[in-house]
Amino acid sequence: MITPAQKPTADGLVMEALLHSLRGLTPLAQGLCVVLLALYLFSGLRFVGPQESALVLRLGQLQPEIHGPGLLLAFPAPLDEIVLVPTGSEQTLVLDAWSPLGPRLEQGRHFREANAAELASGVYTRGNQILPVEVAPVGDSLDPVTDGYTLTGDWNIVQGRFTLRYRITDPVAHFRSAQSPPLLLEALATRALAAELSRQPIDRGLTDGRAALADAVRAQVAIAAQTLRLGISPTAFELRELRPPTQVVAAFEEVTSARLQSRTLAENAREYRERQLGAIRGAVETVRRRADSWARETVAASEGEAAAFQLLLTEYRRTPELITQRLYSESIGQVMRQAHSSTVLPPGENPPALLIEPNTDAPR
Repeated sequence: MITPAQKPTADGLVMEALLHSLRGLTPLAQGLCVVLLALYLFSGLRFVGPQESALVLRLGQLQPEIHGPGLLLAFPAPLDEIVLVPTGSEQTLVLDAWSPLGPRLEQGRHFREANAAELASGVYTRGNQILPVEVAPVGDSLDPVTDGYTLTGDWNIVQGRFTLRYRITDPVAHFRSAQSPPLLLEALATRALAAELSRQPIDRGLTDGRAALADAVRAQVAIAAQTLRLGISPTAFELRELRPPTQVVAAFEEVTSARLQSRTLAENAREYRERQLGAIRGAVETVRRRADSWARETVAASEGEAAAFQLLLTEYRRTPELITQRLYSESIGQVMRQAHSSTVLPPGENPPALLIEPNTDAPR
């Protein structure tokens, strides 16, 4: 009698049937089965490269362990699935949505940039297919459906091509973040760039503000990636091309030329103003020096005359008659030095007449 404990289970019956089938095979077939079984068991052995990290999906469930470079032994498929993440190398994400040759919006993400040979031949190869190279036509205006662009802070239209470089710092967070992390990063970078360009004039983005613009975009992408736990760290944002659309390049160049001319005229006016102010300052300084010299001489002469008058007044108070006679004599002498006299002797008993006339040659 067979007890329930001795009753074979379904797994035991399957194993017993498998062993019975193996016993019925030839030795060569048995050896081949053993080899195939060994190959299957060791199919989970993978080599992780020096620039990679490996994650293991066990029955579809992500395991928390991060495996570094070297050999990794996992269960064979479909039990385990190994995902290799390039954590040791810098990743490059090309952003061409605002390029003049960018993707049409209705074509999704199937855009690719053609090289010079493909543009010359007019075709390119995708797998086994030969496809024509489509170049966005340049018309007199932009098509908001087919042409990518953004606006600056002073309402100018710009287009361009950009590159985002980043490193994967957390493979687990990066794997869990999104089904397509590059698309999410592209959206974050495009939004950050549009926000930065909307805060500044076009001249700054096209000239001396390019480095600051790239740093600001990289910082915004880093903050967004940390908030969303994408497990990446942006290392650089490159402005490969940033310019006005082809349709308005001529007008933009005219505006730029007018601004340069305006700056040149303003600079010339400032230089002329400085030259004139310098000349006027020099003339004013000369007049001031002459006035100061005349004032010093006049004051000195006045002080000398005042001192002489005080001395004469003191003498006059002691001997007024003598001082009066001396002043009279000095005055007559000074007058006579500046005139010439003639004596007329009339006939008869008339007294002589003295004629005094100014001497034009005498110094005054």
